[in-house]
Amino acid sequence: MKAILLSLMIAMSAALPAAAENWVDLNEGGRQLVGIDTDSILTDNNGNYNFWIMHKDGQIIRQVNATISCEERTIVLLARKRFNLNGELIQAFSPKNPIVTNIKLDSNGATYYRYLCN
Repeated sequence: MKAILLSLMIAMSAALPAAAENWVDLNEGGRQLVGIDTDSILTDNNGNYNFWIMHKDGQIIRQVNATISCEERTIVLLARKRFNLNGELIQAFSPKNPIVTNIKLDSNGATYYRYLCN
């Protein structure tokens, strides 16, 4: 299963910004396969991180561009793309206003928080 995720991440990295190509598996035993593109991680002077992540959940693969605030323990959705397992785009979404959510324990956001903020 991890080999499938890695293959999909490599194949779909063309849909991401040019620097996106170094995917790291962040799966912590959850139902989803989760990866982060370490080449896409940008930080600012306030301790915020912008990054691309990928989830495989069933027959859908999601790529998400988000920003995480380590200090405020929030994550902001900037863009989302959904693909089928053949790599065909199903939906692309960029909210007019950023979607901010608090990071909850045992969530994907908590996984990103541990990876980026600790």
